[in-house]
Amino acid sequence: MDQAGQLSELIGEIYDAALDPSRWSGVLGKAGRFVGGPVAAIFSKSPTALTGTVYYHSNDVSGPYESSISTNT
Repeated sequence: MDQAGQLSELIGEIYDAALDPSRWSGVLGKAGRFVGGPVAAIFSKSPTALTGTVYYHSNDVSGPYESSISTNT
C-alpha cells in the first residue's frame, strides 16, 4: 500500500478509536511507526502547573520512556 493509502487507513483507525477507546494503544503504535517514532502517546500538559498527564500510549513503551510516563487510564 502506498503512503497515501496508509495515511487514509490510519485516519480511519483514529476515528474508530475515538468511538472505542480500547483501540487507542494499537492505533498509537501504528501512528508512531508511520512517522518513524519509537513510541506514541496522547497527553496534555499544563504550562501553569508544570505537570502533564498521559491518557493513552502505545504498548511498546519501555526503556527510558517508561520511567517518564505515568498514565491516567
